[in-house]
This record gives sequence, structure tokens and C-alpha cells, in this order.
Amino acid sequence: MISYNELCFKAKSGDEKSTVEILDKFNPLLISLAKKFPYDDFNDMLQDGREVLILAIKEFDEKKGKEFIGYANMRLKFYFMGMHRKKKPNLSLNSSAGDDEDEIIDLIESDGLSPEEEFFKCVSIKNLKDALNSLTEKQKRIISLYFFRGKSLVEIANEIGIGYQSAVKLKNRAIERLRFAIKNDIIM
Repeated sequence: MISYNELCFKAKSGDEKSTVEILDKFNPLLISLAKKFPYDDFNDMLQDGREVLILAIKEFDEKKGKEFIGYANMRLKFYFMGMHRKKKPNLSLNSSAGDDEDEIIDLIESDGLSPEEEFFKCVSIKNLKDALNSLTEKQKRIISLYFFRGKSLVEIANEIGIGYQSAVKLKNRAIERLRFAIKNDIIM
């Protein structure tokens, strides 16, 4: 099998078959780049990519000890990244979003919580902290080990030095106490 460097050397010498072979071998890369950097027309994209490859064949300097495949690969990627940047329109978020009076910024969905959701989240966390403070020390420890450290009730029972059934009852009582405390905070 002939190397890319040899193909490039032959193509530079005027061998059209070598040029066509290089273009054919780079087709999968061109298709992959078309998926990453969409063009208006797929055939135009392939044609531009082939032009970049032909230019890379002409400009490749084998004396530098580099491989043609890496050189051509980078030329293509940088070309398409540059073209993609040029095609991206710069929009102002205060631009009109169409016929109606909405601006683009009004239509962007937030990844975070709304101010109302953030407020209720803070209130809920405060209520949970207050409810946790109403538990006995053993109940706090069991809840902490079970929910925050992911330990099983068997492990918790062994660590605290109580029976498994006692650990289950303490956990259940603690949860009931938390529910009661949180319900009363919401009502008040």
C-alpha cells in the first residue's frame, strides 16, 4: 500500500490518478466535517474541501519530515472552522424576534431557577434545616448516615450499636417528625 506522502509526491509531479486517490481517501473526513460544520449546500462543501486538499497537495513540503495525512487533516479542519465562524451571524439579544414586540432575550429559556423558584427553594431548605434541628441526636445521626452518606440500615445499626429493628423505627419516627415539622412551617 502506498503512503500518503508518496501519493502526494506523485500528485505534485502531475499524476492525476494520485490526486484523485487522495481526494477519494479524504471523502469520509469531508463528510464528517460536513456534520460538524453545516454548509448551505453539501455538494458545495465537498467541492470546497477538495479545493483545500488540492492546495494542500501543492503546498505540502515533505522535506519537513511531516506526514501529509496530518497536514491535510489540519488544513481541512481549520478551513471549515474559519468558514463556520464567518457564517455565524452576530445577533443582538435586544433585536426583534419577529413580527411581534418580543426581543430575542425574552425568548431564551433559563437553565436555572426563576426568582420565585429560587425563593421557594431557599424557604424549603430553611424549613428542612429547622425540622432537622427538632430531631433527637440519634435520629439526626441515622438520617445523616442514611440519606447523606448512603449507608444501609444494617451498617448504621452496627455503627451506632443498636439493633436493626431499632434503627428502622428511629428512621421512620425521624421521617414522620420531619414531615410534621415541615407541614406546620408551610401552614404557618
